Amino acid sequence: MTLDLKTLAVFLPFVAAASYGMTFTANGKLLHTVSLSTYLLLYCLAGVALALALHFFSPDKINFSVLAGDHMGAWVALSVGSSILGWTLVLYAIPLTSAVYASAGEISYPLFTALFSYLLFQSRVSWATAIGGLLIMIGSLILVTGKLKGGG
Repeated sequence: MTLDLKTLAVFLPFVAAASYGMTFTANGKLLHTVSLSTYLLLYCLAGVALALALHFFSPDKINFSVLAGDHMGAWVALSVGSSILGWTLVLYAIPLTSAVYASAGEISYPLFTALFSYLLFQSRVSWATAIGGLLIMIGSLILVTGKLKGGG
């Protein structure tokens, strides 16, 4: 049995989730000792190294010319800016709460993805997605309520 790339891609978000789980776990230990600015600098340098490796060793080339058309520069700025802001806020939260709490709270992003997709592109969501998002928000509210009452 051979898997095509599209079938394999279905599993990539779960591999990414495992990677994020390891990241949150390591950051739960690391961010009590290493400053946020040091961590972010190392993170960005690793990103530059990865981008250069992809450029030189894959068909995925760095190409800034595509940013000139159809407001793509603005979309890149919005995407990169919101990503940096979100990740920085999570990094601040980890040593002040816990890696488990910060990662559990962060999983509410599918609801915001659906909301922003609707507001920006009028994308509709299925009932299953809406109910799933609602359950995520209920779970998030339970986490926040428990944390505010002094729970773990």
